[in-house]
Amino acid sequence: MATIQKVTKYTYSKNVKDPTPVLADKFNPAVDQINTNTTALAANTASIAALIAKDGSFTTASLTTAGLTTVDLTPTVAGLTASNKAVATITGGTNTQGIAVVLKAVCTTNTLTVTMRNLHATEALNGTLIIAYHII
Repeated sequence: MATIQKVTKYTYSKNVKDPTPVLADKFNPAVDQINTNTTALAANTASIAALIAKDGSFTTASLTTAGLTTVDLTPTVAGLTASNKAVATITGGTNTQGIAVVLKAVCTTNTLTVTMRNLHATEALNGTLIIAYHII
């Protein structure tokens, strides 16, 4: 990240768009704050990138979950711990019957357990589901 340069004490800095000079003792504290905020922003951006890396999805095998029953789907997700939290949702797949919903998503060591339920009273699921997840 680029930083803004300070001016020498008792000298003036002119803004390109404003011909009014600014004293160094007024200009430099503002420069310090901008440079500090820029450094903090760079650190936060790196943290956000690490979080984004914990997004993903998986496709189930063809499911035949009967109506009003529950199934646990357990993909391996390297780096997970029990202190992580997860959000999961169904985003697609080949299933054409039943009503599949995600009840919960729980993290343990290197494993995400997504509990899914078929809410339909009589129809079994008949295909794959794509489950998208986000780890917090």
